[in-house]
Amino acid sequence: MAYKLYHKDADYSYVLGPFPAFECLKWRPDLLLAAYYDPAFREIDKFCKLAEKSGIKSEAAPKLINKLAHGQKEPYVAVIYRKDGFFRSLSPAADHIVLHSIANSGNLGTILRSALAFNFADIALIGNCVSCFLPEIAKASMGAMFALNIEYFPTMSDYLRRYCASENKRQLFSFCLSPTAVNLSAIATQFKQDEPRSLIFGNEGQGLAPEFEREPYTPVIIEQSPAVDSLNLAIAASIAMYNVKKHPLNPTTTDQAGKIK
Repeated sequence: MAYKLYHKDADYSYVLGPFPAFECLKWRPDLLLAAYYDPAFREIDKFCKLAEKSGIKSEAAPKLINKLAHGQKEPYVAVIYRKDGFFRSLSPAADHIVLHSIANSGNLGTILRSALAFNFADIALIGNCVSCFLPEIAKASMGAMFALNIEYFPTMSDYLRRYCASENKRQLFSFCLSPTAVNLSAIATQFKQDEPRSLIFGNEGQGLAPEFEREPYTPVIIEQSPAVDSLNLAIAASIAMYNVKKHPLNPTTTDQAGKIK
């Protein structure tokens, strides 16, 4: 098959660069279509063995790699994967990161990388989010996106119906600049140790809608100097994840939570 530059309507996407490509091969063998390398790559043997272990053959294709790289310097390898089957259900018992209408691919990729670093394995994408199939998101996440359970929902209501029904109690923390917001350093006092938590973040420019400042949500703000009006979204999400993970759920709650599927 003649693979072309990324297009949103194509049924496949691709990963460029050694580390993201290795992560894709390792975590999502169920999605793999093809693996290519440049003869100048210094880890060809490792790449080919992992591709073979994942069930596909690899081959030299420097011209194709350069075409897909579209100006990116020295990508060396490319892994093609199918989009169908990428999204997976989240664990009902795990903490979730909920990303509502995130617009910037760099922010999304960085948040996904931080989520994996801080053991948040379950990510909900809500509404008009940038497509996680863009090759630059795989690069920004350093391949972390393939190790996570990511699920898409058209609206926040769809997410709530799926994971916040009466039998699935969940604490909803919305990060926003609200006068009623609780300081991040203080929300540990509001944690229910037997209920999983959802950390909700909104669009870079508009943030979350006013409805997220009311029940059933608990608005949260990260304390900062008044010299800065707000933090970059990816930085704010990373700070929040790091702080919340200092207060783990009870072992009985987390036995089946946060496991990669």
